[in-house]
Amino acid sequence: MQVIDWGRILFSITLLSYGSISDLKTREVSNTVWVVGFPIGAVFTVASSLIEFNPDTLVMTVASITVSSLLALALFYLNLFGGADAKALIFISLCTPLYPREGFTPLNLRGIDPILPFFPISVFNNSLILSVSVVVFVLLKNFFSAFKGKPVFKGVEVRGFHRKALLVATSYRARVEDLMGKAYLYPAEKPLEVSGAVIRRPTYFMKAEAEKADLMRGVEVYAAKGLYVDGVLVTPTIPMIVFITLGMLTALYGDLIVLIALRTIGV
Repeated sequence: MQVIDWGRILFSITLLSYGSISDLKTREVSNTVWVVGFPIGAVFTVASSLIEFNPDTLVMTVASITVSSLLALALFYLNLFGGADAKALIFISLCTPLYPREGFTPLNLRGIDPILPFFPISVFNNSLILSVSVVVFVLLKNFFSAFKGKPVFKGVEVRGFHRKALLVATSYRARVEDLMGKAYLYPAEKPLEVSGAVIRRPTYFMKAEAEKADLMRGVEVYAAKGLYVDGVLVTPTIPMIVFITLGMLTALYGDLIVLIALRTIGV
């Protein structure tokens, strides 16, 4: 079992790392990754079930795969996950549906393991916590811009405190050249012509599968006219599969959300 657990973890990390690098560079992950990953991952799970057959464990395995796959599909159809992100979570559920205890020791809080029965859910929880780092990065960027006397929302029509709060946590001002040259930056504003005047409206929410080329059309037209000499609002879009990969590495030693919850209540 130890060989199987180490094998499934190393295979998963290798495949997810490749997918993460591909998504960062090209904004897509080839389906070949999953055509290879899904069956091999399932073989690991079938092998472990046959070696240590236990009806209760089998039920938990099927339940984990079902719950994790449904979660991935729900997030995809709600446009909160991209296709590669959903496939990554389904892959993890097929390869490692339950916590791999052979060779891995979870964190302990006075004898309580901060893990959930379903390993993919812990991976998902950790990926959510780790993805908050992007918000922290954006907030720091905006704080230092404001400290230097550079208005974050200059030229952009933003109404209401709650909208400003949302925008300051998700977007920052950058040069148009940076927006065009960096694949992970997406425009967070959209130019609109109203009664002959150009109004810059912010984009508060972006679909996970949004195409940058479609979002850039209006920006490029008005950039050529000099509209963005003071910069343009951008949103850094680090692929979720990157955080899923990091979430898997950290999940080997515990579930961060459970850990935080237990620490909060003093357990």
